[in-house]
Amino acid sequence: MERLLLNPDSRYPQASLSTQNRMRDEFLCLLLPHYPDLKTNLDRVRDNVPLGMVKKSMYFVATRQHLESESNIGRSVMNLGEASEILKFVAHILQEGYEQGRITVLAMYDGQVALIKGKLKQAGHQEIRCCTVDRYQGDENQIVIVSLVRSNTSHEAFNKKMFKPFLVFHTG
Repeated sequence: MERLLLNPDSRYPQASLSTQNRMRDEFLCLLLPHYPDLKTNLDRVRDNVPLGMVKKSMYFVATRQHLESESNIGRSVMNLGEASEILKFVAHILQEGYEQGRITVLAMYDGQVALIKGKLKQAGHQEIRCCTVDRYQGDENQIVIVSLVRSNTSHEAFNKKMFKPFLVFHTG
């Protein structure tokens, strides 16, 4: 797709995202490198407030102490320690009174999705949606937790200067 659009002889119309309608302004920092003129529809997201137990709508939780391992699902990977941390956080969110249906857990790999789904089911949290980022495309929820999975001693699959987190988004 990129080659098609960057081809100087291309006759296909091109457009870039100018306004996003789902996220609060603090999420723009993730998108501005790709969409430098992007704006937020403040009228639509103004009433979205952070969870009562946190100060921000988005934050990163460092989990670099947990290493990934191979999953039994194809060539996928999983991170048991990170999955356990996410389950603890989910339990805390539920204890604060939020409904299961308002929480989504996303992961980059099918192996991590299967692991987290199994843990959610064991904990009685069947209404919490868990899927890969690709399958979630176009959906939204009030609380989104993202498991990035990859963390190993050779720092594969992520920049060595960055810690390996899982993300928590609260869109309201």
